[in-house]
Amino acid sequence: ALVALPARHASLSSQFAPIFALGLVGEDDVSAAAELLVDSFFTPLQTEDAGPAAPLTSAESAMREERRRLTARGLEWRLGSRLQAPTPALALDSSLLLALTHVQTGEMVATAELSLRPRDGRLPAEFAVPPLFLLHSAGLAPYLCNLAVRRGFRRRRIARRLLSSCERLVSSEWQQSELYLHVDLLNQAAAALYRSEGYE
Repeated sequence: ALVALPARHASLSSQFAPIFALGLVGEDDVSAAAELLVDSFFTPLQTEDAGPAAPLTSAESAMREERRRLTARGLEWRLGSRLQAPTPALALDSSLLLALTHVQTGEMVATAELSLRPRDGRLPAEFAVPPLFLLHSAGLAPYLCNLAVRRGFRRRRIARRLLSSCERLVSSEWQQSELYLHVDLLNQAAAALYRSEGYE
């Protein structure tokens, strides 16, 4: 189960209640988070009204499983010590991963990852050592990635509310006034969401 946010952040969770619960990903949640991210970002592109996807071939299944394994490893690497002791506090050496679960089923339905990254927008490799960011000349700023909502839960304003929760956490907990992100411009829904929320 997700680790609950501290009481001082109750307002972040309340906008999702009573259907969903917002919390921090710990060790036991990495596999579910990796599965959600693979389902969201690495499956063949389909529109919401395209109907059921064709069954995966054995080669596609093997590739999907390898992506899930690598995604889990990447999460473990970036989250680091937060997996054993999840906290929303600002840290130079690890990301935090917020997740939303369905209260009745326990299914993870959305994620959002926050970290400090170079302000110039250049991203390090997947397994770059976070303390090396301190040497970056552009300085560091809060960075949002892996904002994902499970297909069956889209078009319910979950992404918009999760983005708002991330902005509020960065402001109140990290005492930062900016939040950076990257978006695949081919993902029109995501690009429209970020534009509508004032991102350039």
